[in-house]
Amino acid sequence: MGLDFQIHQICRTLERYGQQCSFSREIENKFHEKAWEEGTAKCRGLFHEANGFLNVSLVEAGKIRTQKEPKLLVRYTKDINKNDKVAVGEVVYKVIGIDDLGSLHLCLDLSLEAV
Repeated sequence: MGLDFQIHQICRTLERYGQQCSFSREIENKFHEKAWEEGTAKCRGLFHEANGFLNVSLVEAGKIRTQKEPKLLVRYTKDINKNDKVAVGEVVYKVIGIDDLGSLHLCLDLSLEAV
């Protein structure tokens, strides 16, 4: 019952609070030029920020500054790869990391980088 309940809660949260996301992937066309294949995956995702790493300022001793890293929580799928582009609203990001939370295949937490 526990795993089914978690899947149901994740689906409800993504449907209620998530934003529409569209993924695209870099491919080669017939002339061996790089192009972007649009619409490789479409889903709802929950955009959030997390503290990715620490920046230490040497000017002001004793203060540690944190930099926020954009992330996107989506349902588990095998259609998303590293270096894919994702459009969240009107902002485009590049997927730089994929984390299967708990290795349960319930959801993916994607680390993003602004393009």
